[in-house]
Amino acid sequence: MWTRLFLVLGVAALATAASPRALCSDFDYTKIQLITFDGFAALFDTYGSLPPNFRQIFDELAVSNETIVEFTKEWLGYYSTENWMYYNTLTMSPGVRSASDPFQYLMRTGLANVMSHLRISATTDQVEQLMKAWGHLNPHPGVVDTLVKLNGRGIHVGILSNADDTTQAIMATHLAPARIDYYFTTTKAGVFKPHPELYGLTEQAGYAKNTVLHVAGGGFDAMGARGFGIFAASCGGGDFCPTPDPTLQPCFFLSGVPDLAKLFHL
Repeated sequence: MWTRLFLVLGVAALATAASPRALCSDFDYTKIQLITFDGFAALFDTYGSLPPNFRQIFDELAVSNETIVEFTKEWLGYYSTENWMYYNTLTMSPGVRSASDPFQYLMRTGLANVMSHLRISATTDQVEQLMKAWGHLNPHPGVVDTLVKLNGRGIHVGILSNADDTTQAIMATHLAPARIDYYFTTTKAGVFKPHPELYGLTEQAGYAKNTVLHVAGGGFDAMGARGFGIFAASCGGGDFCPTPDPTLQPCFFLSGVPDLAKLFHL
């Protein structure tokens, strides 16, 4: 399930910075005022970054490499299971639905379950370090340079992710010197992708739908953006778009964020 969710990390796009499909024929790059980015797939190498982050923490606990691998697999699986249930049913599990901060609740609950299953004990401080590891991710190659160019063009940049306020703020520190103007989070929306309320935060920030482009981490993310009515590019996912509705497919396929330089003539 995790592999499918993050297929975008390892699959090359079939077309890069292509012309808009007919369903996005009204796209005009000169009118785009805000570009939002998925965090865990489009901007950052989550799969490659988390295990080394965890290993640093678990060194203090004398946890074996084999256990670290299993820990990473199970915690990521816990996250993806909730997300895929939500994608398929638009229904969050009761605890997540009632939480004031869905991401924090989900990840802390998953962490407690996985550590109990693997018989790992940690201090409160170490648990907090593990939670913060989700923010300390390495950007994909070329991401920071591209964001800086967008800043220079006067286009506002935002992270639109399932992550919470705190995690997104930590993420942004790894994108310096690029400027992040907005953080669109589950803390504010109270829902996960692809619910339209998360993408609707862009409208609440004052941007008309035809002035926003969302660079999605995969097909389900692009589907949510298109369903709300903003433009979407699927980053690294090729023609992977798990929706039977062709009108909700992405306007563009990008092999990576740097392809935006061609699309916007940076």
